[in-house]
Amino acid sequence: MRLRLTPASVRNAQADADADRTIFWDTKTPGFGLQVTAAGHKSFVIQYRAKGRSRRMAIDGVLGLEAARKRAKVLLGEVAHDRDPLGERRAARARKQDTFQAVAESYFAREGKKLRTIEDRRRAMARLVYPAMGARPIADILRSDIVRLLDRIEDENGPGDGGPHPGLRPQGYELARQPL
Repeated sequence: MRLRLTPASVRNAQADADADRTIFWDTKTPGFGLQVTAAGHKSFVIQYRAKGRSRRMAIDGVLGLEAARKRAKVLLGEVAHDRDPLGERRAARARKQDTFQAVAESYFAREGKKLRTIEDRRRAMARLVYPAMGARPIADILRSDIVRLLDRIEDENGPGDGGPHPGLRPQGYELARQPL
């Protein structure tokens, strides 16, 4: 449905009776609209095409109409310069979810019941590894980064044969030492 979005129209907007959600497209700013769900939730959205695909993206934050319209113009301007704001947002979210610490914690949750030394490994990772690379995206960590980290840990704490960091050396260290 197309109409000029005003503060009053945003306030009074309701989803169609037979629809799960209704989008009211603004006649003033093409590609900008107000989405209203059957439950009454309202959010501002933009719709655009990127790389041949139609994309619909909610505008972040609780914004008033004019602030949302300005944000929509900025986002649509990025699209005009061959960028994909939704794709970039999804990629950033995926990078945050695929950090070294998130992957390691997922491993511990999945395999922890099988490991006798799970708590020792968790403590060692939290003390020695997470501060150095816990927040880094897993895809950005190179084998050489692991070698440097393990060498530094060994230099600072002594050899890993039952020392202060059990569980870090056996698989990770030997894998890191192998040539690519």
